[in-house]
This record gives sequence, structure tokens and C-alpha cells, in this order.
Amino acid sequence: MIRNKFEKWLEKNEGKSANVAYGYKIAINRLSRHYSENTGINTNIYSIKNLAVLQNIENDYTDGRFNSYGKESSGVNRAAISAYLRFFRSLDISKIIFEGISENNEDTEDNPVFTLERDLQKSLELQVDELFPEYNISGENNEGSQYNIYCKKIDLLLKHNSENELLVIELKAGRADFKAFGQISMYMGPLMQEFPNYNISGLIIAEEIDDSLKSACLTNDKVKLKKYQIKLKLEDI
Repeated sequence: MIRNKFEKWLEKNEGKSANVAYGYKIAINRLSRHYSENTGINTNIYSIKNLAVLQNIENDYTDGRFNSYGKESSGVNRAAISAYLRFFRSLDISKIIFEGISENNEDTEDNPVFTLERDLQKSLELQVDELFPEYNISGENNEGSQYNIYCKKIDLLLKHNSENELLVIELKAGRADFKAFGQISMYMGPLMQEFPNYNISGLIIAEEIDDSLKSACLTNDKVKLKKYQIKLKLEDI
């Protein structure tokens, strides 16, 4: 994947330490999300194949409209996008296209939102006992992870330990707006038909909750909202 090539290129060609190279790689994910949220254009910087487009984005974060965000994280954001532009200029563009990296391919490892949501789901699954002590992942073989319902996949389906209750969990990386309410309702409806003797409720978990989502949830007390926090934990080795 191109983001891993970028990380290795930083170490080999620019003499960056492994920690710095990894930080730059993650910063590009962060910039992709910021650019998408602030322009309304769904953008994965790692999927861009046009040099002019990438140059414009780099300028936005170094000298342009998003200059202040570029300076955040002690300037790592700005340094990362400039380094990625240098990396991109060193690539054989025809090879990038041949490898099938698409600007509109959302469900790939390189998509920052998809990757973060996948990581969040894995973390949540490992902490179900702690975060939801009255629930377990539905199914004897954890079928509740990416549970299929009418050709749709629920992030996580939990079953109450003693009651006929199912909890639908929808994870959103970054900000969740009113569209998340429609999405989780689309899951809960079919579950109500499939499990008529169960009480079905929903929980949307996101880093930020948009006011439009809060308003939507006022119409249905079965859907609750929670915010997650990502914390850094250090261990001695």
C-alpha cells in the first residue's frame, strides 16, 4: 500500500526515524479527514494521482487557507504533507495507476476513515466486558461483529446477558451527523422484524456529535449517543 511505501521512503531517503516516519504517515490520514470535513469533498490524499491537485492541497496547509491547521501537532501536519509531495514526485505515476489505487475507493486500507473505524471496532470488541458489562457480542462465534442484516453490515451487535435485548452499535470516526441516525434506524428496523420478541435499541459512538444528530435522536428514545476518546498509553520495555 502506498502509505506504507511512503513510510519506508521517509526512513530510507530522508533519514527519518521509524517513529517520525510513522507519525508522518498517520498525519496524512489526519489531513485527509480534515480536508474532507472542511471542503465537503471526500478526499483520501493517499489516493490522489494528480500532481497539481496534491500541490494545491500542500499549499493549503503550508501557506494557504488551512495554514493554522498545518502548524498544529508541532508542525507535523505541514511537514508531513510537504514530505508526501516530495515522495509523490519521486514515484512512477503509471505504476500507481496500474496498482489500482482509486481516488473514489473508500473501502481500502489506505482510506483514513475506514481504517480508523476498523481499528475502533477492534478496540471496542476487546473492551465489551468493561464498557458494556451486561452485554456480550451476539452469537456463539461472535457473529455480532460485522453482523449481516439484509445485505448490510452492523458494526457490532450485542446481546444482553439475561434479558431479550439487542444493542446495535454504529461507530463513526470523527464527527457523526444526522445521516448516522438514518443508518442505524435502517439496521434496527429489520432486526425488529427478525427478532420480534427482543427489545432493539441503538447506540451511535463518535468522536464528535453534530447538533443535527442530537436533534434527530430526539424523535426516538431507542437511539442513544456517546463520544469516544483516544488515549495514549505508555508501557516500559
